[in-house]
Amino acid sequence: MQDIFSYLAEKCYPSFGKYAKKIAPHFYQLDPLLKKAEIKCTLEEYLSIAIFICILDFIIEIPILIFIFSIFFPITLAIIFGILFSGILTIAIFFLFIAYPATVISNKSYKIETGLHYSIAYMAAVAASDAPPSLIFKTISEMKDYPELANEMKKLVRDIEVFGMDLLSALKREAERTPSKKLKELLLSIETIVRSGGSLSEFLRAKARDATLEYKRRIREFSSNLSMLSEIYITAVIVGPIFFTVLSSVMAGMGGGGFNAVILQFMLMFFIIPIISIILAYYIHITTP
Repeated sequence: MQDIFSYLAEKCYPSFGKYAKKIAPHFYQLDPLLKKAEIKCTLEEYLSIAIFICILDFIIEIPILIFIFSIFFPITLAIIFGILFSGILTIAIFFLFIAYPATVISNKSYKIETGLHYSIAYMAAVAASDAPPSLIFKTISEMKDYPELANEMKKLVRDIEVFGMDLLSALKREAERTPSKKLKELLLSIETIVRSGGSLSEFLRAKARDATLEYKRRIREFSSNLSMLSEIYITAVIVGPIFFTVLSSVMAGMGGGGFNAVILQFMLMFFIIPIISIILAYYIHITTP
């Protein structure tokens, strides 16, 4: 994905950079998000990519939507609706670009925090052997079960071993750039403990206990929500469509609106039910501890 952005930035910025510079002050809040999301392009380059994609999308959508609307409306209305809806969809795509870095950060944060409570317990075990703090982070950076968390620790270890930073400065730097608030709090707490000369092993043991209790609480909440979602799924996706299909068929037979009933049943079976199922599946995925 990073290679794609780099390639598009190289191609789009010469043509659309001057327009991107004009609107960049209105989207200054994107600049730190791009860095945290590790999207390797400047704000102006990212906006130039967004402008190019939106223009391309608008050009492609217009003839397609005009053709679709011309089936149901006169050609004049079809052209008006085609241009109007193309404009709306283009604006929506632009704001999806604006929201994309925050989405990437949220996803990275979720992946980091998924294995954080296990990693804290592992860190506590390593610290109990009187290992130096840098070795603790290097051990976590070599874990393969949680690659996002390992990647964050690799950056910290790189700052110490390659760039020659001291441990406290490296901890502060990593806390500033990590997308995870929980990892940020942990790193700053470790920095305070190391600076004050406190017991790192005792702190990590206490933190591991708290993290385990928090994880158990999240599991209980997820189990309760999953039971509720299963009832919603049975009602909305299994029982509801059966009831609607039978009822609409009976009413169509009595009132003679068979064609409309078939269309409604088709929309229900091939569009509404799959959309509800996808939404529920995605919600379960993002809320799984």
